[in-house]
Parts: sequence; structure tokens; C-alpha cells
Amino acid sequence: MKTIAELEEIIKNAANAYYSGQEIMTDKEYDLLIEELRAQDPDNPLIPGLAGDETNPAGYVKVPHILTTGTLDKAMTTSVFETWFNKKKKAGTKRFHISTKQDGIGCELQYENGKLTHLVSRGDGFSGFDKLVFADYISTINKIIPDHSNKSQVRGELEVKNELFKDPYFAGKKNPRNAVAGLFNRKASELTDEDKRILSQVTFIAYDYHSDGHQPNTKSAIFDLLSGMSFITPAHETVTTLEEVYAFRNKYGELRSQDNQFALDGIVIFDDEVDYRDQLEKVQKSAIALKFDLTIAITKIVGIDWNYKGRYFNPIAVLEPVELDGTTVTHANLCNINLINKLGIKIGDKVAIAKKGEIIPQVQYKVA
Repeated sequence: MKTIAELEEIIKNAANAYYSGQEIMTDKEYDLLIEELRAQDPDNPLIPGLAGDETNPAGYVKVPHILTTGTLDKAMTTSVFETWFNKKKKAGTKRFHISTKQDGIGCELQYENGKLTHLVSRGDGFSGFDKLVFADYISTINKIIPDHSNKSQVRGELEVKNELFKDPYFAGKKNPRNAVAGLFNRKASELTDEDKRILSQVTFIAYDYHSDGHQPNTKSAIFDLLSGMSFITPAHETVTTLEEVYAFRNKYGELRSQDNQFALDGIVIFDDEVDYRDQLEKVQKSAIALKFDLTIAITKIVGIDWNYKGRYFNPIAVLEPVELDGTTVTHANLCNINLINKLGIKIGDKVAIAKKGEIIPQVQYKVA
């Protein structure tokens, strides 16, 4: 098991690499590191989102966010999500707002008297860097919106469609988001014509709005308002049952890999009634992100190690190396002797493994 200091260093390096366009791990790997840190140190300041602030090699000016640009609790398994959902229902929530979780570059647009004045990067959630100059290249960023008050804010993601990743520009890049993140950390004066061509195909997808003078009280109304201002929004619905949530997740889990779609890494479920006090928190309690189905890999158990934890020894399967979610896996959790007996597992058996909220994947079942 990694120490807290080791986890902090890995998380900080991953966040800095992400912001420089040199992503070194997948979102799932990053989320799992956060969960391991949360288990060891629940109050660690790195937990509520990306560690620290992004690097600023281009010398952009730091600007405070109006809306807290934090993160969401993530349900790594359906049982965790269902516990959250049922607790909200029991507390009186009648309607839920669900939307696709876009896998792009988070930012906040700030307006004064209806005119765009700042394009603020996600940063540490409370402040970021003003990159307004990039708005000149992105047609889906509205420079003028209805003047509902002196100041208004729109949060969203900057993203490109899957089909653009086939462009020669992306040769050697891990994914479109990685390349776009690198672009947005460059000096605008150093952008080439090819850079600008790609930026012209970046889409701003809006999912939150706040105004001093006109503030909707439901997520549904916020999405309607954003659409009415000609912003593109994530796919969304209002639902009341778990079955409807899963139907929505299954639908977009299947669509997300198509060329004409944007990259997605799950869905977001909100209490449809907005709690504005909760929105000031870096991790909101009124919402949760639910990942798409976790990837399963098939491999062979070649041995069993024992890990001492607390008062107990836990069995760890030693595996033939196998690729799972972008990493090479050589060990998987067997939990305890009861699970081994229940699954009838022995050395030499083929097994299915999956990452289910743990850094070490878990053996799911024996493969005949």
C-alpha cells in the first residue's frame, strides 16, 4: 500500500501533466488514487478535485471563480450509487436531473452586462487563469448573452468530437482532450495556423449558470435557459427511478465511442432542485457521478501472495500480465478465503478481473 506522501506526489504529478497536455494516466486511474488517499486521509486537501492549480508557463493572469469549479463524488460501483440515490429519495428528493459527464477541459465564462469578459480555466476550483483570447477561435462560446444582471457566469467543458482524433494533427497524442489541454496552456502568440484550425473545431458544452438577477431554481430550468441562449448542453433528462438512470447510462455508454459523439466518462445525477449553498462547496453533496460499466479482463492466476492489513492476512492473486483500462495488471484482490472457496479458484485457473473502486483490481469470477 502506498503511503500518504507517495499518493500526494503521484496525484500532483498527474495533475500537472494533465494541464501541460502530457497526460500520464487515465481518469479512472486518477480517480482510484484519489479514493485510496481518501481512505487513508479523508481530510487531505488534494481530495476535492485536481491537485493544486495548473502550471502557467504562458503567464496568464489568475482570476477568481464566481461559481466554485470543484469536483463530484464518484460512484465507482452501482451499489455505492444506489446507496446515495436511495438516501436522497428517503430525504425527500422527488426528481433527479441526469446528464452525460463530458470528458473535456473545464472552464468558466464570466460576463458583465451580457458581454464576455473572462474565460477562466478550472485551476484549483476557486481560481484559474484568464484565457479570454481563446474565445476568438471558438464559435460555440457566446460573447454576448441576455443581460440578466450586472454579472453572469456559465460553466462548461471545452471538447472535440471523437472523429477529430483521426486528424493527423493528433498523431502521437493519447486522446483529444490531452491535445486540447496542451493547446490551452500555450501562449496565444505562439499558436500556428494548424493550432488555430483545431481550436476552431473545439466545442464549448455548457452545464451550469448563475446570475445576480435571474437564477433558476432547478437544474432542468438551468439547462433550458442555456439552450435558449444558444449554448450546446450535454444530453440530459429528468427522472424519478433507478431504472430510468440505468437506461440513460446504458444508452450513452453505447453511443460514446461513435465518431460523431464527444468523449464521455459517465453520467451526472443531481437533485433537480438546486441547493445554492451546496454549490459553494468544492465537493457537492447534491450530486454524484456514475461511471460507465467497468472494463473486464481475462487472465490466469499463477500464484497467491498474502497482504497483512490490520489484524488479518488478505490473499492477493498473482496474474499473468494483462491490459486493463490502459494499464498492465499483475495482481488482483481475492478479498478472503471465503471468496476463494465460493468461486472455487485455484492456481492455474482463468479469472475475470475488474477495477471496482480499488487500486488493486478485484477477481470477479472464474472463467470456465
